[in-house]
Amino acid sequence: MDVEQSMNDGDQVPVQPPVPDQEVDEVERLSAVQLRYARLSDLFKSAWTFHQFVQGVNKVFSDRGLNVAGLPFQGIYGTLKSLSKHLHTSAADGIESELELAAGELDALIEQLLEVDRKIETSLLRRFFSRVKKYDNRILLQLLRFQLLTRDKGWDENRQDKVDFLMTRIGEELLEPSRPALEQDRSRWRDAASGLWKIVGDTDFDAKALEDAVVEIRTLREAMLQIDTLEQLNQLGLITTFRRVKHRLGPSMFHPRVIDEVLETNLFLRNAVQSFYEREERRIASQYQEVFELERGAADVDAALDGDLRVFRDQVEDLEKGIAREDVKLDKLMDVSTAAADLIPRLRGGEDEPDSEAQASALEPGDGLSESGLPQEDEESRDERLPAEKPTETLRIRTAHAEVLGSALRRLLLMLEDTDWKADPRAIARMDEARPLRLHAREVLAYRRLHRPEEFDRELEQMILEVAALRTLLSGQAEELVGLGDVDALRQQVVQNARVSCRLAGQFENRCRHFMEQSLLDGDVEEARVLQFLRMRLLRDYTGLWLLTYKGTV
Repeated sequence: MDVEQSMNDGDQVPVQPPVPDQEVDEVERLSAVQLRYARLSDLFKSAWTFHQFVQGVNKVFSDRGLNVAGLPFQGIYGTLKSLSKHLHTSAADGIESELELAAGELDALIEQLLEVDRKIETSLLRRFFSRVKKYDNRILLQLLRFQLLTRDKGWDENRQDKVDFLMTRIGEELLEPSRPALEQDRSRWRDAASGLWKIVGDTDFDAKALEDAVVEIRTLREAMLQIDTLEQLNQLGLITTFRRVKHRLGPSMFHPRVIDEVLETNLFLRNAVQSFYEREERRIASQYQEVFELERGAADVDAALDGDLRVFRDQVEDLEKGIAREDVKLDKLMDVSTAAADLIPRLRGGEDEPDSEAQASALEPGDGLSESGLPQEDEESRDERLPAEKPTETLRIRTAHAEVLGSALRRLLLMLEDTDWKADPRAIARMDEARPLRLHAREVLAYRRLHRPEEFDRELEQMILEVAALRTLLSGQAEELVGLGDVDALRQQVVQNARVSCRLAGQFENRCRHFMEQSLLDGDVEEARVLQFLRMRLLRDYTGLWLLTYKGTV
């Protein structure tokens, strides 16, 4: 009679007699021994994989002296294999001392492996896997497990970078952005990520710090999406900042809320840099070859120029060594490009060297724009739709963001109200009174158009002025944060206000993109170019302030 039938018939279910305390202790002891053995076995397996990996690196890069032959793996393996036969018997409670001995021997062996690991930089790891095209993801996973299982032996930026690289290599085959990921691939990635988190998940982590890191990584990725060149990527310092975020996270990078954000950004950044580099490599190579040709043909080189040329030759040599090693750093590439751009006009005698005014103009939207910032062919007809004389009434703007933008927007409108209505918009933007606001001619024109909103898209023109006011707010808050330094008592409120401004900037950046795309659909290419320029200016101020508020230090 089963239990269910017995209860239906009203019979009493036999009660199992209590297990004596001594038997409970023995069960718990056996469980602890089995758990200890499982951990040692897991650590041994990952250490052996790392050992085999080092042997492979040593074959490819024999000059690095990474040979780890002769380590006592065989003896430890024999001990663990022998102990495995007694894990489920009554003899298990007598093997703790042997397990302790095996653990000590494995610990000493791992110390030797970590000494070798410290000699393996992330760049060497990257070069090795670029040469070894065929590898099993399970090997990468064991290498990653070795790093995480031995994290208590010391954790520095080099180890963090290597862990980051290995994690990305594991994920890239499964979640490669260039192809649709199959559900089974995603499942395999989730299983791998879950297993890695189990290794480090027994540590207490600051939940708010993790959430801030997620938001910061998403913001950085959004900023990266707007980048068009290696130079922009380098100037904004997005790669360096992203790396700092990961260093700050340490092993908590594998938290389920964080790891997918890190992987997605890593893959995007890798593909973007590769694309930029392929585009820029030939241009930069032709730049420094032109410098060398001009140097050979120069009749007279002064001491200052000669010194700069010597530094430049060292930079090029360093860059070419990096290319040969397949280890090109973005900052070194851009240093060569910047130096070449400076040297070429000096070697030509200065005829091509741009003056400061030309450099300023180069930052504005491109050909086809008049001095006012409008397409030349349309400027006259559009001006006819503006009042002939400056309106006497004060312009009022009802903004939905008055609480944040009110003060900055009033300052902007008061400045524009006192300007000469008939003056060229670009001349207005260059006035001394306008310099602190960093105005663009299109923003001056937006102010004028809002006096006749029935002729124009009021939403667009008002947004342009709101963006101009928001930029001044963002830059002012950034300056305030820099000035405060680490004064915690004052800094907390400023940071809170800055984060509110950053959230608003994200909304306006999306609105700029919408109007830019609408202009393209309408066939107004020049307007789209101007809006893209204004959007990029907002994005630079937005990104700069965001980094200040979330780095915690200036």
